[in-house]
Amino acid sequence: MFLRLDDNNFVGELRDNVFENATQLHSLTLCGNKFTGPIPSSLGSASEISIVDLSTNWFTGSVPPSLADKPALEVLTLSHNRLSGEIPAFLGKLPAIVNLDLSHNWFIGRVPASFSSFGQSLRALTLSYNALTGPLPRFTGSGRSAKIPRWTAFRVTASRCSSI
Repeated sequence: MFLRLDDNNFVGELRDNVFENATQLHSLTLCGNKFTGPIPSSLGSASEISIVDLSTNWFTGSVPPSLADKPALEVLTLSHNRLSGEIPAFLGKLPAIVNLDLSHNWFIGRVPASFSSFGQSLRALTLSYNALTGPLPRFTGSGRSAKIPRWTAFRVTASRCSSI
C-alpha cells in the first residue's frame, strides 16, 4: 500500500496510533503539509515500509525508536521540520538505506559513530542546517577493503518535497 498526501494543507498532530494497523504500508509521503507534534511511534508497525517522507512539516521531538528495525527502509526524509536532540545511532544501522535526509532540523551533538557502517547502498546523506559538532565518524576497513559510500546531493525541484 502507498499513501501520498503531499503538498496539501493538512494541519495538527497525528494520533500516536494512526499507523498501528498499517502493516502492509510500503510508502508514506506526507511532505509539504503543516503536521505538528511528534512523529507517531506507530509508524514502526509498518514492517514492510521502504519509503518515508515527512519533510516540510512542523514535526517536533526526536526520531521514534520504532523505526530502528526496518530492514526494507530505503528512503527516510525528515528534513525541514523541528526535530531535535541527538541523531539516533540506530539510523546508521538501517541495512537497506539509500537516501537519508535529516537536514534543516534542530539536531545537536555528534554524527553517530554507527554512521561509519553504512553499506554501499547509501547514495545520499544530508545533515546540513543542524547544530552538529565534533568529528565525522571514520569509515570501517582499510586500503581496498574500505567501504566508503558514494554520496550524491539531492536535486532542487519545483516541488517542496525533496527526495522522491
